[in-house]
Amino acid sequence: MTRLNQYCFAICGWMSVGLLIAHVWATDSHGADYALIPQLRLEGNYNDNVFFDPEDEDRQEDYITIVSPGLLWRRHAERSLGEVFAQGRFVDYQEEEDLDKTDQLYRGTFDYQATEHLDLGATARYTIDNQIDRDIDVTGLAVGTAERRRQDYGVTMELLISENTHLDLFGGYREEGFDDAEFFDNWGVDLVMGLRHRPKLWLNTILHGQVAYRHYDFNRDQTETDLLLGNTRITETEEDNVTDNVALTVGVENRRTERLTLSVHGGARFTRRDSEVSRRQRLRVADDFLELSASDASDTDDLWGFVGNAELAYRGERNEVRLGLSHDLQPVSGSGDTAQRTSLNGSWWYQMTTEWRFNAGVNYYLNQSDDTSTSDRDFDTVTFTAYPRVRYAFSRDLYLEGQYRYTQVDDREDNEIRRRHLAVATLFVQHDLLD
Repeated sequence: MTRLNQYCFAICGWMSVGLLIAHVWATDSHGADYALIPQLRLEGNYNDNVFFDPEDEDRQEDYITIVSPGLLWRRHAERSLGEVFAQGRFVDYQEEEDLDKTDQLYRGTFDYQATEHLDLGATARYTIDNQIDRDIDVTGLAVGTAERRRQDYGVTMELLISENTHLDLFGGYREEGFDDAEFFDNWGVDLVMGLRHRPKLWLNTILHGQVAYRHYDFNRDQTETDLLLGNTRITETEEDNVTDNVALTVGVENRRTERLTLSVHGGARFTRRDSEVSRRQRLRVADDFLELSASDASDTDDLWGFVGNAELAYRGERNEVRLGLSHDLQPVSGSGDTAQRTSLNGSWWYQMTTEWRFNAGVNYYLNQSDDTSTSDRDFDTVTFTAYPRVRYAFSRDLYLEGQYRYTQVDDREDNEIRRRHLAVATLFVQHDLLD
């Protein structure tokens, strides 16, 4: 798909969503409630490994101040709910001043109950980020301080077919780009259709079936210059890696007790990966260009694999425990390829009193390249994160929080281990101007 077609896809999608919102606004205005909530988050961080260097190298520590003002607008009517949120994130390093950056987040959500049997929804998210560790916890890869602009859009539909059967549809578009030619830009499309059915004989059980199509397109254009016989030689390289993935899964969700729920889903996926590389060399002599060489290479690979997830959840009156396991094919930002990602996540929170709340969690991610990977480098990383967090809420709109976060990345491809200790103190305040 060309860049023009990508823009047309996004514009047409948003025109449709805009018309839907305008229609809802006109027909669902009776008794609507509004909220306008400015927010401010102040963070003080201590990071003992800013650049996430391996253990055998000198590690740079620093104190970091983060100021994040934001504004939330909400409209809640009888059949619809809409929210728009904007936030700036100003990051200041005490020692590494070159890392001082400003991140931005813009987010919108919209839900509408069109009829008794039909629910519609739309989401949008646009971010600008620059931090070295933005993807560390999930991929184990540091992408430097290159500015990344990412946008995600999605539309959902939930249709009640019968008393015990639901049809779910989702369509999504995503795109991200870097201001550094070292990294791959990418865009993609998600199309998902799912069916949920509650058998009359097992009212505590829900059967699931889902088919999903996902398209990933990674592209990078690079230009390098050097001297050859006193003249400038120009090397231009264009790379395009395309992955199409189709997955079919079935599963079951069972409420074992009033508080305990178990869900298990599994299936197969088929993946086709196409890669193209074009390289051209020219020699500039005075005002003329002499063609030195030109080459084109392409490759196609078909792969079969497994996709699945399982989750066990317990929710009490004052606490909640969740444990999840999943495996799927996921894109790796900036790398130009996808990875087989296996994750194990556990979390627990406990409301000790009205004011005090404790939270802890562990996350484990294994990211591995396929044998046919077309990335600049193969990756085989294990990322482990553990964190305890405690919060004291002065009121619904004001709280103080402390967190310690330990991250370890085992890069088994380069035989390196990286560790980081992060301590965070946070003060959050908000106020509804329309309340």
